Amino acid sequence: MQLPSEPVLFFKATSSLVGPNDALVIPRGAGEQWDGKWTGCDYRKKGSYVPREQASEFIAGYALHTTIPNEASS
Repeated sequence: MQLPSEPVLFFKATSSLVGPNDALVIPRGAGEQWDGKWTGCDYRKKGSYVPREQASEFIAGYALHTTIPNEASS
């Protein structure tokens, strides 16, 4: 598999977050589950069309995020 030439960006709603000791509820009839590891970026403030030189002013920190997407069952 070839890696993308640019970072892949996507949004996760805050309602999809669970804590380290929270139960992960997988709906009945859900398809195959797998986990993905991503480097997440936490933002300090909003911005649009931010010049590269100023980008670090908008970043609060980085974290390792794990996602468990649901593959639709067939």
